[in-house]
Amino acid sequence: MDVLNIGGYMGEGFSTCDWGRLPQPALERIIIILEAQKYKTTLGSFRLANRHWCNTLNQCLSWLRPRKHLPQDLPETTVAKFINIRHIELLDIPINPQRLRAALVALKHLSALMLRQNGLGPGAMSEICPALQLCQQMTHLSINDNLIGDAGMYCLSEVVKSNRALTELRLWSAGVGDEGLSALAGALEDGSELKILDLRGNCVTKIGAKILGTVLRKEIALECVVLAGNSICAQGLHYLSEALKRPTNLKVLDLGGCQVGDPGVVDLAGALSQNFCLEALVLTWNNITDVGASSISIALSGGANLRCLDLRDNRIMDEGVKHLVESAKLSKSLKELGVRWNPMSPDFLSSLQSEAAQMRAKLGTNVYA
Repeated sequence: MDVLNIGGYMGEGFSTCDWGRLPQPALERIIIILEAQKYKTTLGSFRLANRHWCNTLNQCLSWLRPRKHLPQDLPETTVAKFINIRHIELLDIPINPQRLRAALVALKHLSALMLRQNGLGPGAMSEICPALQLCQQMTHLSINDNLIGDAGMYCLSEVVKSNRALTELRLWSAGVGDEGLSALAGALEDGSELKILDLRGNCVTKIGAKILGTVLRKEIALECVVLAGNSICAQGLHYLSEALKRPTNLKVLDLGGCQVGDPGVVDLAGALSQNFCLEALVLTWNNITDVGASSISIALSGGANLRCLDLRDNRIMDEGVKHLVESAKLSKSLKELGVRWNPMSPDFLSSLQSEAAQMRAKLGTNVYA
């Protein structure tokens, strides 16, 4: 058995054994079968989703731990094979932090841990993080929809600092604010190889944006930053824009719903004309009007290296969209432009959709209108 998937869809790219419709007694029999295999199993991925299974989770976590009854003379490679689980997902299930910590201590080969809606708080993170520091092969860590707060982020920053293999950290709606981001910034400066940081739906303000801007100037490894749904505002984007005027490794920046408005976008446009590294920019839901759209159009015409620009769900009208499309035609790099759900007139929208089809055919540029 390569993948054990209980209670949900595994996702594209996974070979799945779907146990989602089994009653709980059947799952308990599966645990017994796994126990019977002892060290013969080669399970590589473990996924448990849906609160229906929460009463059995403790059994699963107990099974992930090494058996006390394993023979003392068992070859080390066989023991490693027994606990060779590399990928764990626990979604929408309350977790006992002590049991999870005990399981993590055993999983030396773990490369990905994805947690969502598990009722974890700062105290739970203080339990779990020491075990996470031992998972030196972990590359992906997601702790989404768990209110760990700044105190939990302090604990996680130690994981980021000590684990050089970790390249992706996702913390959606985790109650992380400026103080937590400051702690993480210290870890990023300390030689972390983190490339993807996803903090959507948290409590980061312009202060946190200033901290992040300072870190970006120091040539850290970060290539993708998602701050969607935070209160960055125009002043916060100004701090980030100042950092982007210098060469950085940042390729993707998502500021959807960050309340940056036209003033913030005007600042950013000035940085885009000097930054040839940023490839994807998301500015959805930011109350951007023709003023902001015009400034971005000038940046695109001035040599900005963007390949993807998403300006959906703003307040850009016909004239602003027209400038953007004309700049997209002149741009040597832009391949995707999103302007859907802006207040365009029906006639202009109809002509734009026809023009978008021609641009796709002639230039290979996709305009989503």
